[in-house]
Amino acid sequence: MKSFLFLSMMLFVMSVYAQDNQQKDITDTQCDKVFTRCEEPPSLKNGTKEYQKLLTDYLNEKNQLPTEGSATFYLIISKTGEVLDVKIRENSIKEVENLVSAIKNFKNEWKAGKQNKRLVCAYVRVEIGANHNKIKVHLEG
Repeated sequence: MKSFLFLSMMLFVMSVYAQDNQQKDITDTQCDKVFTRCEEPPSLKNGTKEYQKLLTDYLNEKNQLPTEGSATFYLIISKTGEVLDVKIRENSIKEVENLVSAIKNFKNEWKAGKQNKRLVCAYVRVEIGANHNKIKVHLEG
């Protein structure tokens, strides 16, 4: 009977510990707090020109490149530099969901923001303009 009780207690402790570790893994990439402003805002790893090219090539390949208009997005960039969320603020581009899909496709093109020398989750404002099948990107942290 003592061994059964001992084994039951050990299984309970192990399951609690396993759940705790699993929760830590999830929250490492998620955000407990999202900064609207930080000392070093999120930025593109390879710059805006390369990002414009990636978006343009991706949309062109899918025959979804917008011809004209503009849209403003707010992205949440995680501590690992991944795009966690895309919110559309202003939009005059038809079928803007194609552009959202492209942004999500290149979700690892970002460097995380920093506050007090620590990586943080932060918003970044991205303005995208389309004119004659060309895309122009402007960032504001």
